[in-house]
Amino acid sequence: MNRDSVADLAGSNGSNVAKKGVFWNAIGILTRQFFLVVSSILLARILGPESYAIVALAGVYTAFATLLLDQGLTSPLISKKEITRNFVGAATTLNILSAIAIALLTVALAPIAGRALGVPALEPVLCLFAVALPLKALSIAPRAILARSVNFKIQAIIDVVSSIIGGIVLIISIMATGNYWSFVYQVIAVDACVALGLILSVKPPLPNFRLNLLSDSFMYGGRVLISNLLSYGVQNVDNILVGRYLGPVELSYYSVAYRLVTTPVQLVGQIVSRVLFPVTARYHNQNKPVDGLVGRVILITSSVMLPSMAFIAVSAQDLVQAVLGADWSSAALTLAIFAIAGARQTITTLNSPVLMGIDRTDILLKFSMLAASVQVSAIVFGLQWGINGVAVCYTTAGFILTPLIMRIQKRTIGLSYRRQMAAVLPGLHCAFWVVVAYLVLGWVTNFGPYITLLTGLILCLLSAVLVLWACHRSSIGSEFETALKLRKRRSLNNGAASDSDSGGAI
Repeated sequence: MNRDSVADLAGSNGSNVAKKGVFWNAIGILTRQFFLVVSSILLARILGPESYAIVALAGVYTAFATLLLDQGLTSPLISKKEITRNFVGAATTLNILSAIAIALLTVALAPIAGRALGVPALEPVLCLFAVALPLKALSIAPRAILARSVNFKIQAIIDVVSSIIGGIVLIISIMATGNYWSFVYQVIAVDACVALGLILSVKPPLPNFRLNLLSDSFMYGGRVLISNLLSYGVQNVDNILVGRYLGPVELSYYSVAYRLVTTPVQLVGQIVSRVLFPVTARYHNQNKPVDGLVGRVILITSSVMLPSMAFIAVSAQDLVQAVLGADWSSAALTLAIFAIAGARQTITTLNSPVLMGIDRTDILLKFSMLAASVQVSAIVFGLQWGINGVAVCYTTAGFILTPLIMRIQKRTIGLSYRRQMAAVLPGLHCAFWVVVAYLVLGWVTNFGPYITLLTGLILCLLSAVLVLWACHRSSIGSEFETALKLRKRRSLNNGAASDSDSGGAI
């Protein structure tokens, strides 16, 4: 082993850590997304459609800045067979320099962006976010080191504590100001806590200027970065176009509907993808087939998310009334349309971590370029029919691209069309009966939105569980049984190997 290699910055990389990775990853993401949903709903109720557009546009900026800061270096930090301390330090230096450059550019362009979008109050918000960008930059390398070792326990603890502190800051800020600045203070507080926690826990190498060490990773990382930027553009250009051409109020309706759907989608996507990528990379480095792993992930993910998205779609009117209030009723139809898009997206987004894990970023980049052109064109075309037209065209474009994603999975990892369809069948079956159950409930009762939503949730959950147990017990059960056998076998192998393992590179 190279004496300069990064071996145990993240702690033990034994079987015990790997087995608990998914659990701790889920805890961290669940907590973070819970506070995100609560804060979004709270701000939407307090600010109303007229002012919430500032929060929506500020969120677009923070996501874009985070992608640029990454420079595509997180992926090689996770997937390379061996990394050195100098490599990590150089990556940190590049992240910090990028943060400074993006901050200066943001301050210069913020007035133009505010005027172009018709939201002058956006300028000071962007400037304050720009000043805080180095906090995000300092978190990138330590988080990648933890992900590399499939050690999500430290990340989860830091995310939970940071989310709680951010929630406290939000509440205090709302009580003090009652405006959109509460969101700004919350985000900065969370970023500061995350950066401090990761640095103290991981103790990463100090920054250095040996940037030449990164040269071999720029091709791989550059493809990932461009793919992520294209994906980001597809997911956020609609917010910019809606705000620019349909106005801030329509943007608020659109953004709230989109966020209510994407929060559970991202929740499951992050839980699965953050583990699927490093595990797939390990399988690939060890020349193991990954089609069985990906098939099981699709089956379990679709069995959970397709019924969930069906419930959001069928209950959209009651959901908006109960959660956001009557002022947001115009967002209900948009929410229902996006829920259909979300059902597809929860499954197809697994394509990216798999392609990165098997080192096929060339295919990922080509597909991202095609997907971006198709979906952006659809969004622009849909503007003429308002926010619902945009949502319909965006959803349609996603379904048009789905057969290509299935073909990519077949050609790259050998997952046949039949197995892909079989993996989503239980989820589709459950989703059908969820819709039927909620519609029947609305037809035979006349409850208000709160009672209908709560009763419908319980009824739909029971319907989904009953369908899985009655019709798909064998397929779901066999997948879990196979996963448990593989887990036990891997644990025994790792236990036998640990006696002679001196703890090589992460």
